[in-house]
Amino acid sequence: RMLLSDPRVFGVDIDVPIRLKLDYMNATPGLIKNLTIGAYDLETSVLGDNEIYCSSFVDWDRKKAWCHVNARWFQPGPGSEERMVKMFHEKKAEAFKQMNDKAKKAFDYDKWEVHFVMCQTEKELILRTWQKIHESKVLFLGIWNSTFDIPKTIERCMFLQIDPKQIFCHPNVPDKWKYYKYMPDNKR
Repeated sequence: RMLLSDPRVFGVDIDVPIRLKLDYMNATPGLIKNLTIGAYDLETSVLGDNEIYCSSFVDWDRKKAWCHVNARWFQPGPGSEERMVKMFHEKKAEAFKQMNDKAKKAFDYDKWEVHFVMCQTEKELILRTWQKIHESKVLFLGIWNSTFDIPKTIERCMFLQIDPKQIFCHPNVPDKWKYYKYMPDNKR
């Protein structure tokens, strides 16, 4: 047990099924041809209720982004989606001006498809965001500020009576095999 907490020891906490998958992948080079990447981020209330009011998922390879917004926070009305799209394009233009040529080439924003999804509740927001993540089947999911976003997602799931393993595990995984374990880097 002491070895697991030592920051210089890496890999001893890898579960046996994961180890078997890694061994299989190493034994069959070229099995995975395309490594797909996604990103997840969330924003929370600063009013003391800790509610998630916005969560985003980006499918980098398909150049698609979804921004799920809690309607309670956004207070939608006529033309609200158009306002969000307009604001997105204004911010995008500002960011694009600040990029160097290499970054501009990598981030060709005109090829991106952006969706704003209005959710009636925080629970719907969490479920729909993770549904999009699972539908995309990205192999790697980067999480902006993961030491905040992962615990916050777990905390809000527990508060909303959502079993975290139901969102972190793909729906195709049988319930008896669904499992999640979050261990912050500073706890290793």
